[in-house]
Amino acid sequence: MKMIRVISSHIKEIGYDYKDKDLYIRFWNNQMYVFYGAPLRDFHGMIAADSKGQYFHEYIRDFFFYDTVYY
Repeated sequence: MKMIRVISSHIKEIGYDYKDKDLYIRFWNNQMYVFYGAPLRDFHGMIAADSKGQYFHEYIRDFFFYDTVYY
């Protein structure tokens, strides 16, 4: 999976696992989370959003099960 660097004060990179339909978000503190079952439209929505953090708070954070990714 390829992570895409974004311009944001809180979010560093966003990636999407097309096979499992999971959204990966790495924050500037290097914590990375996987949001299970997030639709592809949310990945594209975050990429296109003027404010990645606002999109995250409005459409992602409280809507999907998630876990920390350790690497």
